[in-house]
Amino acid sequence: MDSLLIREKLQGALGSIAHNKSEDALALIRL
Repeated sequence: MDSLLIREKLQGALGSIAHNKSEDALALIRL
């Protein structure tokens, strides 16, 4: 596998995790 591709996939996974965490925080604030 190309190391650039692996890096992109890792960054994408981290970005989605951070996005989910921030959405969870917003949902908690709305409650």
